[in-house]
Amino acid sequence: MALGTPVAGIVAVSASAGSNVTPQYPGGILSGDVLVLVVGQKGAVLNGGTVTTPSDWTLREELTGAGGYGAQAADTGNTNLRFYTKDTVTGSESGLLTVTLGANGVTWAVILRIPTGGGTISFAATDGSDTSAGNVLVSGAADPGFIANDMALWAMCIPTDVTTPTQFSAHAITAAGATFASATELVEPDSATGNDIGGFLAWALCTAGPSSGAPTFTATAGGTTTNVRGPGVILRIREAAGVSYVYRGALAWSAAYKGVRSDAALYKGAKTLHP
Repeated sequence: MALGTPVAGIVAVSASAGSNVTPQYPGGILSGDVLVLVVGQKGAVLNGGTVTTPSDWTLREELTGAGGYGAQAADTGNTNLRFYTKDTVTGSESGLLTVTLGANGVTWAVILRIPTGGGTISFAATDGSDTSAGNVLVSGAADPGFIANDMALWAMCIPTDVTTPTQFSAHAITAAGATFASATELVEPDSATGNDIGGFLAWALCTAGPSSGAPTFTATAGGTTTNVRGPGVILRIREAAGVSYVYRGALAWSAAYKGVRSDAALYKGAKTLHP
């Protein structure tokens, strides 16, 4: 089954050293949709910063203290990136989600809605760090196991707002053994709050697989690229078709019919022995 096009809610940014961030749920949420919360954070001190997992959400992947910096300052410093999925989506979700932060410098957060066909959803994830200035190149640490119709959703968090929110282009993802459709950028969160923060989210569908190696995502960075460095996370989302009640009923009927045929064969054998 193919997942639908992701829809992003409004990006939220915390206050400088704020204790929470409040992303908005996107509109049109239906029961059974996938909801993904992505949180990019720059700690108050080097390699600092925490996020409390919201109730009824599961942390799928995180990479903290990434970027290769040795100090925290304006437009520089290591950052954190975390992906969460909502455990139960009822369709009643709306308004703002309060996400509690600790040792925070500045944080951005966004919620994504991904329509489904009502099948069974599974997730796998990997992460990697880009520690070189310039264009984006993030290689995952493991193979999430992409097959056709899986969705790849990935993000990066950088410690600067310079030239965002239109800094990134030509997004792409690759993995040995797998083929992906053209990538689409969803948002470029950025803020001059505190010591500044930025980043992006993008997605693509896998059109052929299975993958046999860790994925890599890339992007072209425009403008000032001195501090385009930081953590990247890749989330694999899969929807598998469930067995319908009609089909299961047909299987049950078939099994029962097979039993009747077997009984009939036995009866026929009995008539042969005792005409």
